Amino acid sequence: MASLTEGLPLGKKFVSKGRTIGEGDFTLLTNLTWTTSPIHADAQYMKSTQFGERILAGPCVLSVVVGLSSTSGVQDALWDGKHRLVALLGFEDVRFLSPVLPGDTLTVESEIVDARPTKKANRGVLRIKDVARNQKGQVVMEGVRAELFEVSQ
Repeated sequence: MASLTEGLPLGKKFVSKGRTIGEGDFTLLTNLTWTTSPIHADAQYMKSTQFGERILAGPCVLSVVVGLSSTSGVQDALWDGKHRLVALLGFEDVRFLSPVLPGDTLTVESEIVDARPTKKANRGVLRIKDVARNQKGQVVMEGVRAELFEVSQ
């Protein structure tokens, strides 16, 4: 069996495909998560604010970022090194830095920052830093997620 970290692309950055958050996406995410306060659901109310438009709720942004990250090539690079993701363990240092508005296009840069072993010899925990940007290049969210992985035999 390969060593736990052999073939891991530590420090490599991967960039996702872009995804425009259209009106339908925005409404669906808002309704599914029950984030229906005026800042997320009332376009008329938001016209009078500094943003001028509804803002996608943080939990919705986080879910979009995790999904987009899967298009970045991180998983393919792990497979090439005989590693596979098993489970999402959690998030740390998640910060929302700019609003996500209907019509924004997001991309995510994902970097595997470190790996540590677990009690099981063929399993470890990856820390992946995700930085999401809108079409203007503004960082809208950044955070680190922990993922359980295992080495294939």
